[in-house]
Amino acid sequence: ISQLCLFDGQWQRALSCAREVDLLEARERELAALSQVFIELGQHKEARNCLLIARDKNPESVQLLYLLAVSEVQLDMLEEAEKHLTQVLELSPADPGALHLRTQLRSWSAEENHVAALRDVMTNSSESQFTAIASYSLGKELEDLGSYEESYAAYSAGAEAYRGLVNYDPATELGAQQDIRDTFTPARVAELVRGEELPGPIFVVGMPRSGMRLAERVLASHSAVTGAGELGELRRILGVLAKDAAPAEVSDAEATIAVDFAELGRRYTAAARERAGDGPRFVD
Repeated sequence: ISQLCLFDGQWQRALSCAREVDLLEARERELAALSQVFIELGQHKEARNCLLIARDKNPESVQLLYLLAVSEVQLDMLEEAEKHLTQVLELSPADPGALHLRTQLRSWSAEENHVAALRDVMTNSSESQFTAIASYSLGKELEDLGSYEESYAAYSAGAEAYRGLVNYDPATELGAQQDIRDTFTPARVAELVRGEELPGPIFVVGMPRSGMRLAERVLASHSAVTGAGELGELRRILGVLAKDAAPAEVSDAEATIAVDFAELGRRYTAAARERAGDGPRFVD
């Protein structure tokens, strides 16, 4: 029930249902699923509690140890996270998620790094996804060490491996961008009914690693502003409304411009408030 409520944007009900579960009576798989709900809801301490109990039931579960490390990273418990990632890699030396997350924990030094171990484990696998992740991990540690040419070579190898996994066609992407420009013309936008002007959201928009998190922290330092993170509710609700707004055969852009934007505003604000609370303003 909690997972369904989460999918439907009913954050508070999802949290209430999750908290009703008797953790000591729950099975290992249920605890792992429950921890994911808590993580989605930003309740990382409760997620960690679930995973600690599950880990005690199965101390050699790679999945549980990895999820435990993820929750500890969110709580800035980096020493504990590193300990659990070390356990993962003792059980599964080529676990790509653990290799990558361990690399991101801190800056590594000439005295303490995993460069040799990463190179060694990479010689035993030619699988593209693993090669991509391991290469990115190696590139990061080499960058920490100041070995920039070697770091660039590792990043390039990772990018090349990853490119083979992505079904990306530049012509399709450019066509979709042109469709947006052709659809959202000034004349058509001027004809739209204004949306619901409900108070609350401050949207921060940017590319990855462009400073969005920093902007959120600066804004949230104000007593009237809550930092809600990347909620994802606008995308989810827009997708639902666009699907209902136009026939299936029209383009995504045409379906989007047919949306009832006032309804979008009402639904978005209600769903976002589930996560952000009732303060005057929140950052998404």
